[in-house]
Amino acid sequence: RRCPGDLYSLLIEKSTGFEYAEAYTRPFIGVGFEGLETKPTPSYILRHTISPKGEDTPFIGLGFNQSMNVDLFIPLAKTGETVNASPFGRMGILFIRHDSFESMTKQHEEFIKRKMYTSIF
Repeated sequence: RRCPGDLYSLLIEKSTGFEYAEAYTRPFIGVGFEGLETKPTPSYILRHTISPKGEDTPFIGLGFNQSMNVDLFIPLAKTGETVNASPFGRMGILFIRHDSFESMTKQHEEFIKRKMYTSIF
């Protein structure tokens, strides 16, 4: 099987502490699984791909509509680059840490509605 794309391995690692990409790679290089561990308690990590909805958009920057505990942001577009509309274009991948499943779920709904950020033109 192939390793999942779009940095899902990071989501697994940040949520569980399990080094997924390393575990995936080890059999290919003849190394066992000894020493790979998970955290005893899960972390609540929201992973969201930021992309324009409806039409291709020049990427200048992002504005967030509220404060959030950003764990990691990985930009996928360069400033000034035209980003194709979803699902074909991506401005970046965002990982946000939460204290609870409920908080993560509520914010996820807002991200899906694209109420958490605006693209800056």
